[in-house]
Amino acid sequence: MCIVIDTNVFQRVFDITNMDHSNYSVIRDWIYSGKGKIVFGGSTYSKENIVSSRRNRSLLAVLKSLDKVHEADSKIVDEHEIRIKNMINKADFDDPHIAAIICTCGCKLVATWDKNSLKYLKLAKIYKGHSDVPKFYLSERNADLLVDKNIADCCTPSKKTTKAQKEKLKGL
Repeated sequence: MCIVIDTNVFQRVFDITNMDHSNYSVIRDWIYSGKGKIVFGGSTYSKENIVSSRRNRSLLAVLKSLDKVHEADSKIVDEHEIRIKNMINKADFDDPHIAAIICTCGCKLVATWDKNSLKYLKLAKIYKGHSDVPKFYLSERNADLLVDKNIADCCTPSKKTTKAQKEKLKGL
């Protein structure tokens, strides 16, 4: 299964010292030990602190080398983002790039903490003709979403992390 991780939860997922890590640690475990992959892409996502932070860039580089990351075509994500911004022209919707990644890759899950954006990210018209409306991981009660049936085509084949790969992930 693959997941788009919004900026507002990235540290919650990967920083074990984060106060809210327990709500998101299952995502980290699923990526580090299971079949999980992170999906990202586009100019906006790259400008956000996930990719711009040196620590996060290093983490993503290691995960990418282990085939735990799928980077969407930025040009296509950016085109979808413009389309979605034009469709949903609301000042309080700051995550059209998340929906654009979903449209580009068909990813089925989003980890977010932004309840305000949810009302827009759940709109079927955004995804019509491109993908299904994704499911949302908001806390540990959504751990049942981290299953094989939620692996998008862009993330196949998806394999469990090997012992050697787990060694590379130690300390990240």
